[in-house]
Amino acid sequence: MLLIYRLVFFIIIAFSIKLSGQNLTLHHYMMHSAKDLYSAPMKWTVTDYSFAAITFSAFSLAYSNDKTIMDFVQNNKGDFSYKMAFVGEKFGNGIYVGGLYSAAALITLISPDNETYKAFYKQGFSSAFYTSAIIMGLKHIIQRKRPFMAKHPYEFGSVWNKPHYHSLPSGHTAMAFNLASMIDMHTEKRIWGILAYSMAGLTAWSRVHDQKHWFSDVILGGVIGTVVSRSVINSYKKRKP
Repeated sequence: MLLIYRLVFFIIIAFSIKLSGQNLTLHHYMMHSAKDLYSAPMKWTVTDYSFAAITFSAFSLAYSNDKTIMDFVQNNKGDFSYKMAFVGEKFGNGIYVGGLYSAAALITLISPDNETYKAFYKQGFSSAFYTSAIIMGLKHIIQRKRPFMAKHPYEFGSVWNKPHYHSLPSGHTAMAFNLASMIDMHTEKRIWGILAYSMAGLTAWSRVHDQKHWFSDVILGGVIGTVVSRSVINSYKKRKP
């Protein structure tokens, strides 16, 4: 249900900005970015196919070792790990990520000529919306059971089961890498990108630490969040007004 709430939240913000009278043309960018996302595989280069192969290999390796990785993380918990997991969860929480993009949108209302915040808002909002939609769809199709209620990593339900069957992929991790990609590609100083991706990695680890996701879940979530964000950003660059 949290992913549904995110989508509704994003839609409300989008329409509130549209009705505010500001010519932000968010709907224009969202439609074009959706088209580019859909057609992207038909334009893949050798580098893209190589990335897809590496991603598939990493996911397969993690999937076959999910139980071993989960046991290792659970056997090494402590006070410090709980504190770090708490921080990581917040960085990937859709409410906080959406709130950040909404704050950028509000700044554009106050200062409509601020192109930096306008681009961050448009691209971040669009990529977060499509990331959430993809994650939500896959969760309901795949129906993998979450670790805290599963005896092993290979328990699956049927379509439209309860949320404890929504383990694959990880929504928190996808949103964390969505935000990290946005920060990385909107700042000139490399250190901010490194810090953002480090926080996204912490989010991924926190989901395994808290037994909300298997390791393969967070790998797929991270890839989706990154790929969608970069695709949306590249789409905007091609159609920059």
